[in-house]
Amino acid sequence: MEIINKIRGLKSSTTTMRARKTIKEEDYCSECKNYFRKNLLDIEHEIPVSIGGNPYDFRFFCKSCHNKKTNIDIKIINFFKKTNLLIKHNSESFETPLTKEELIQTYKILFLLIKKGELYNEDK
Repeated sequence: MEIINKIRGLKSSTTTMRARKTIKEEDYCSECKNYFRKNLLDIEHEIPVSIGGNPYDFRFFCKSCHNKKTNIDIKIINFFKKTNLLIKHNSESFETPLTKEELIQTYKILFLLIKKGELYNEDK
């Protein structure tokens, strides 16, 4: 029921319909590939919508993987803000000197580097 409530919170009815259809078909985490009861999965957008990601492009993650990805997303958004690649960021709008495509490509590169431990690795 928790995931259905999250789906209801989405702004687009098309997204809601896609999520409901997908939830019937998928019961595993897209990241770790472990199987979970469907009500234990969270919706995770591949690229955060707040920086130009497609609201219809989402996957289902377990809580652990969702938290890890969210932490990486926060690091990247903070980096964008510190380097003025993201100006006046809020949930509805932002300004950037980059094109939307450049911002998303930069996000993807930073995400992979952080995930591989090349950036922000506390163990080093």
